[in-house]
Amino acid sequence: ALKSRWLMLGTFVGYRQKYFEALLKNPNLKEATEVDARVQELALKETETDAKASVVLTPNQFTAGRAAQFYSWRDVPRRHVIWVNGAQSRAPSMQATFQLGYPLRGDSELIIAGLDDNAPAKCRIRIQMNGSTVFEGENPFASDHWSTQRFPVKGAMLRDGVPNTLRIENLEASDSMTGAPWFMLSYAVLRPAK
Repeated sequence: ALKSRWLMLGTFVGYRQKYFEALLKNPNLKEATEVDARVQELALKETETDAKASVVLTPNQFTAGRAAQFYSWRDVPRRHVIWVNGAQSRAPSMQATFQLGYPLRGDSELIIAGLDDNAPAKCRIRIQMNGSTVFEGENPFASDHWSTQRFPVKGAMLRDGVPNTLRIENLEASDSMTGAPWFMLSYAVLRPAK
């Protein structure tokens, strides 16, 4: 009986291995994985962050009522992005759930690489960590080039050993899905405060 159980377990492991191999051969998954790796590399380089003591969130890790895609415009270099439109649109917010990649021993800092729309007025956004507001108001990002901004995150806003949720909302009263007001994210990095 024990031998047959081991044989069944071996068969099950074999099926699981074939399933994972098929999954990895999926061109869409392979492409998404490669894109995420490039975004993570860019994020760590631009923010001078240690991969072992941080969390890097790529556009593919956010849900926003739309899929992440590539974006470029005039002098703005092409990047893989996710963005939010007005508060009454079908994509008013984005959120990502993650586990901390470092021990929680105090405050952290959230670094976001983003882009504001090209309207005269800055798009107002709200950034929340586990429901606590980290930032609210006119977004401080440039509209003609990628810029990074740092936001302090109090240690009490984060959870160690359980999932955390980063949420970014567009606060502008608009239902447009095609133009301003929008806010675009290239990546987010969370790391211990220095």
